[in-house]
This record gives sequence, C-alpha cells and structure tokens, in this order.
Amino acid sequence: MYYSPCKKLNATIEVLNFNFGRTDEKVKKAEVEKKIKGVGYKKIKVVEQKANFETLIDQIRTYVKKRKPQMLALFPEDRAWYQKVFGNGKTEDLAYKLEIPLLSIRKSIVK
Repeated sequence: MYYSPCKKLNATIEVLNFNFGRTDEKVKKAEVEKKIKGVGYKKIKVVEQKANFETLIDQIRTYVKKRKPQMLALFPEDRAWYQKVFGNGKTEDLAYKLEIPLLSIRKSIVK
C-alpha cells in the first residue's frame, strides 16, 4: 500500500487561500475543501486570509514569516507566451525573495 510522504512524516499541510472579497469566493472554497477531502489525508487545513493592499508576494512573505513553514508550494496561473518572454511571474519573484524551498506545480497537473 502506498503512503504519501506527508503521512510518513506526519506533516500538517496548510492551504493558504487569499480572499479578495469576490462573490464567488465561497464557491471556490467549497471546491477546494471537496478536493482536499478526496485526498484522504486528515492533516490538511484551509487557511483563509483576507487580502489587503499589499502585493500578493508581500502577503505570502508575511504569512511565511508568521507561520514558519518548512516548504511552500504554489499553483501559479497560466500565462500567455508574451508574459513568459517579457516579464517574470509572481512565482519567479517569490523564489528569489523566500528563504525556504519553493515548489511550483502547474494547475493542469492536479485537476
């Protein structure tokens, strides 16, 4: 039987969700919680944080300083080819500004 590395390490996973006050936030949160229940691992919790005036990168850095996770995983938005060529995304910027390992996973892989 396969056991995930999280289970072997008895790791707690926090899913950080920034709430931007949109009307569809409750629907998205319900979808996330449904997917988490489908995983079958009990030590996963959704941490909802109200978004503020800071950049998303600064908000994540503040969260990391406060909670002190051992690792951060991101599911970045897909970008158009010209965005990839002419500008860094948030994930790339965050990778240089964090002091912990960063794992970036394409959303299409985890559907």
